[in-house]
Amino acid sequence: MLQPSARLFKKVAVFVPVPDVERVAAAMADAGAGAIGNYDSCSFRSAGTGTFRAKENARPYIGSRGVLERTPEVRLESLVPVWSLDKVIGAMKRAHPYEEVAFDIADLSNTSPHHGAGAVGTLSQPVSMDQFLRAVRKKLKVPALRYAPARKKRIGRVAVCGGSGSDLLGAAISAGADAFVTSDVRFHTFQEADGRIALVDAGHYETELPVVRVIVAFLKNELKIRKLKVTVAASAASRNAVHYFFT
Repeated sequence: MLQPSARLFKKVAVFVPVPDVERVAAAMADAGAGAIGNYDSCSFRSAGTGTFRAKENARPYIGSRGVLERTPEVRLESLVPVWSLDKVIGAMKRAHPYEEVAFDIADLSNTSPHHGAGAVGTLSQPVSMDQFLRAVRKKLKVPALRYAPARKKRIGRVAVCGGSGSDLLGAAISAGADAFVTSDVRFHTFQEADGRIALVDAGHYETELPVVRVIVAFLKNELKIRKLKVTVAASAASRNAVHYFFT
């Protein structure tokens, strides 16, 4: 990928009485917490002492109402992707023995090696700029291309980002790409390319459309795995809002 995504993860820390740690940790892991690369059920645990006083209407799991209690607890910490946060918190609360669960959620700036924007790859053999532009037009079925040429005459390594990806120009250059195909490129961004890379604007609709069939296939497969009967189909009404005029 061209640019890994950041801020996709939260750190969830919950305070659990010692006898219940494994049950809470397992519930959180089953809901999606603690997955790091090729590992799952990842967590960190530190021992400490929890204090609390149950009020008159409380139903304390440990101790008595009106008494300041001190009990051994474990701070259980785990990494959680933002899309699993609600599910993990729900599972954590159901597994936790306390009437009121004490937990923290912290924002993280970690980047993800598995999520991000854009991609970069190498052609089977380098081609001329004209050959490359013709191939892009044909593949994306776009009537016309806007582009800024590169000083380099042959295109071998290519970066792509569907939709408005011109902010990734620097990442494409750093990745050693000879050409970068994206859309919604501003005039000054074309200038910033400055011959270091061929910058091609192939249209917002055209550069995003190819992923539709990939998403449809992915959803169908996931539903099949879960044995759910849901019909998934690409929209037949989707149309490009941008029209091209040729005299």
